[in-house]
Amino acid sequence: MFESTSLNPDALLSNQPATRGVCLNITSHLDPRFGGIATSLPDFCRATAVDWDSYLLGVCSPEETVPPAVGFEMNRLPAGHLRWAFSRGLRRSLQDTIAKADIVHIHGIWQEHCMHACSAARRTFRPYVLSAHGMLDSWAIRQKLWRKAPYMALWERRNLSSAACLRALTNNEVLDYRREGFTGNVAVVPNGVSIPAYASPELLLEAYPELKSKRIILFLGRLHPKKGVDLLCSAWSRIAASFPDAVLLIAGPDSDGTTAHLKAMVESAGIAKQVVFAGMLAGPLKWSAMAASEVFVLPSHSEGFSVSTIEALGMGIPVIITRQCWFPQVAETSCGWVIEPDVDQIADVVTESLNMSNAERAGRRDNARKLVEAQYSWPVVGHKMAQVYEWIVGGSKPDSVEVFP
Repeated sequence: MFESTSLNPDALLSNQPATRGVCLNITSHLDPRFGGIATSLPDFCRATAVDWDSYLLGVCSPEETVPPAVGFEMNRLPAGHLRWAFSRGLRRSLQDTIAKADIVHIHGIWQEHCMHACSAARRTFRPYVLSAHGMLDSWAIRQKLWRKAPYMALWERRNLSSAACLRALTNNEVLDYRREGFTGNVAVVPNGVSIPAYASPELLLEAYPELKSKRIILFLGRLHPKKGVDLLCSAWSRIAASFPDAVLLIAGPDSDGTTAHLKAMVESAGIAKQVVFAGMLAGPLKWSAMAASEVFVLPSHSEGFSVSTIEALGMGIPVIITRQCWFPQVAETSCGWVIEPDVDQIADVVTESLNMSNAERAGRRDNARKLVEAQYSWPVVGHKMAQVYEWIVGGSKPDSVEVFP
């Protein structure tokens, strides 16, 4: 199924019914260990496939472990700026595949998949939707600005301005697009989540018996400096002694050597017995961790759209997130707290969450589940995105999607 250097477009877009539109989704990583887009995009494709024929093309390393595609078709091409710059065959394969689609949806920026997909879509006169997935957030832009500024000037600004529509995950991302000078249509369509009907703490407690009879504060996500886990560890070091029956569970794959830094922090603070590093938790074990937790904390400096936050809410866990996660609904619907990425504030609200009465905890849990069911279930999200596609190819403007002209 997977080609290493070229792609036969007939192998990817060959069986679509004539009565349905064809959307080709293009991204970089497909391996779930990269988090973010790689984690949510397969479910996104399945959700939109209810109304459109959805296909997923990843421009990624052949070494990536890719889960099976269910409900849509998937293929990949190799990554590498130099490889794409000097391989006419790669660019031709991509262009011929795009020409067979009715609409192209490009996920993520700053990489060769975006540069070449946007160019091919323009050459074949195919409308495309571009989703930055939080990569234009002001904090994210400041990281490696020396490289992103010329890239924006040479390629990315044209890619944005030529899009038929931009997709924003949150209302705040609309402002990110406007700050970069894009004046066209922006449709706000979040990601969705699928919540299991049942999950038990038992799997987690079997894997980590030291957590038995403990109250669990959960961080779940990629261990990257932008996630603010160091702030959480510092905050926990201040209050851990007040909660001897509580443990901070840090779950997620390492990035940029962050795990070693955090472990050194914990050891130095003398709280190693009240912190457990679990590595990446996936599948039933991830849901078991959520079922076992009293509160979820994401003290991030920058987020496009935190799937783990929505998953926690869907499991009925009160959440503590920063304003930079862009979910004001958490505070508005009383299912958690929205704060700044500040050690004092984190310590205060973690303390408050652990001191909640049973009645208040039950109310926040109920509010959390209702919020996710109404706004972030995959059937709701998939239908909204399909309406945007229909509008772009000549249909009526969607009535269930907030569109900023």
